[in-house]
Amino acid sequence: MSRSTSPDMNSIGKRTKAVSKCHTRRVAYCAVAVLTSLGLAACSGFTYGSDTPRIDDESIEQTAQFPRDGIMRFHYATEHERQYGDLFLPRGQRYSEPVPLVVMIHGGGWMEKSDAASTNDLAENLTTYGVAVWNIEYRGIGKEGQPGPGGWPRTYEDVAQAVDFIPTLAERSAVPLDLTRVTVTGLSAGGNLSAWSCSRPALPNGAPGSNPRFEVNRCVGLAGVYDLKLAYEQHDRYVKTLLGGTPDEVPDRYRLSSPAENINKDATIVVFAGRNDEVVNYDEATSFVKEARAAGLKIEEHILNNASHVSWAKVTGAQWKLARTHILAQVGIKAENLSSVPEDTGVRISR
Repeated sequence: MSRSTSPDMNSIGKRTKAVSKCHTRRVAYCAVAVLTSLGLAACSGFTYGSDTPRIDDESIEQTAQFPRDGIMRFHYATEHERQYGDLFLPRGQRYSEPVPLVVMIHGGGWMEKSDAASTNDLAENLTTYGVAVWNIEYRGIGKEGQPGPGGWPRTYEDVAQAVDFIPTLAERSAVPLDLTRVTVTGLSAGGNLSAWSCSRPALPNGAPGSNPRFEVNRCVGLAGVYDLKLAYEQHDRYVKTLLGGTPDEVPDRYRLSSPAENINKDATIVVFAGRNDEVVNYDEATSFVKEARAAGLKIEEHILNNASHVSWAKVTGAQWKLARTHILAQVGIKAENLSSVPEDTGVRISR
């Protein structure tokens, strides 16, 4: 958040084959999940490596809870209660073929008081187009200047673990998932985390999130923060607390958390920003696009003349509808005409 005034179907780099489950396996799993939702605790555990904590797939037994109809909740790790995600399932019909998956990452200044419930409406809206949505939670920071369970590197490690959990998620899902059609999207701080999740293959060995077990190489960022040093220089209220210091004090943290500094050339990214955004300057998008194109990344930029920071979260708004079109297109679903831009967005498209 950069102002202090308020505060082509690209193949996945290391393609993981879609996990198809027989009907009996899905029914059996759902039975176990229902028991869990009634209070039977699952045995689980994970191991720690030299950098990002990793789930030990051989020892962990993941079962689901059902917080709401059509949603399966899974814990992708067990260190903290916020290390979970909600899998929103497509509604209204039976699916004999695997469905695409959208990873959704909420914003809110990377703060603990923000949560994944803020993007529930967007997730549910996407499911009406025949995709599943993995709406993830993560550990956040406290109030400005105050410690919290998140921050560097824990917030980023949580996002990495949630993405690496996707193959296990596919095994557990009541609907088969097509892991060759996965994209990630997020708003504001979630835009930073979603683009960062695509940059993980470019991170140096040993860095938090490096050497991903599952790669997501498509992203749609909404009013995202892509260069955290730039955000700090523009008096962002949260970045110093998130990273534990200034760019001069912890330069490596700023570099490793900034998608603009870690370009994964195999990724396909679309970024949206608004000229009327009162929280994140749209030059976060334009500077990222400039750096990314110079490095050879395929990236598309949409700067809207009539979009505030909260416009993207309004499920009935023209801004979200435009963004949704591109999210769905990245997983092979043409829900609307991509060449048609809603009149009231005042959009300028730069490619």
